[in-house]
Amino acid sequence: LTSSDAALEGAGYARITLLAGFTTIADLGAPNDAIFALRRAIRENRVPGPRILAAGSPITPDGGHGDANGFAPDVLNVLRSETACSGADACRRATRRQVQAGADLIKITATGGVLSNTAAGVGQQFSNDEFAAIVEAAHSMGRRVTAHAHGTDGINAALRAGVDSIEHGTYLDHESIRLMRRGNRYLVPTMMAGWWVGQLAEQGGVLTPAQADKARRVGPDLVRMVRMAHAAGVRIAFGTDTGVSPHGMNAREFQLLVDVGY
Repeated sequence: LTSSDAALEGAGYARITLLAGFTTIADLGAPNDAIFALRRAIRENRVPGPRILAAGSPITPDGGHGDANGFAPDVLNVLRSETACSGADACRRATRRQVQAGADLIKITATGGVLSNTAAGVGQQFSNDEFAAIVEAAHSMGRRVTAHAHGTDGINAALRAGVDSIEHGTYLDHESIRLMRRGNRYLVPTMMAGWWVGQLAEQGGVLTPAQADKARRVGPDLVRMVRMAHAAGVRIAFGTDTGVSPHGMNAREFQLLVDVGY
């Protein structure tokens, strides 16, 4: 899609989300041109949609979960993320440039992910120095940082570096909970994402073998994690990772949270 096509597609999804009852959303991963244009159009009442807090393009390790994967080298060079980085200085620069581009908050991919087409697992992908540089740069420019994180090592490293919230948090442990309870931090469990990719894995024919293997494991583990976090009194924020699941189904997250004890 071109940026204009993506913005028009986003306008359709924004209307669906508003009609589903959501008046404010955080968009944590979209091309800068498309999401910032949509945010402005909604703010100016030119299209219907919820109030948008936009991260734009996530800060991701080169070749990591938020970068292009699974394509021939010549295609990869075209699809490579504009905010992929390696090394503390490069990641600090990418963060500052994302703030300059208009990001309301900074999204990072701290670990591998279920839907990246690579058998790299869901563990830590940024180095500790890179985490520290990103958080320092974002906080110094008045932006909070939220981290996509599944693996325990990546969750804890991101929290030690000072991230403000964790998206997913599938394999958080007792140390993660201790770190989560320090400062104004939140867990965003996105149970919808785990539930939906589990459905796709069992359906077959949609996910690649690498994606399906991770989806079958992460969904049930996410449920166990949320029960543990709830029992420990971790503060949560509502989030769905919609786009993985269909737009408009967002409220089902409430049902999934109630099913595990909220």
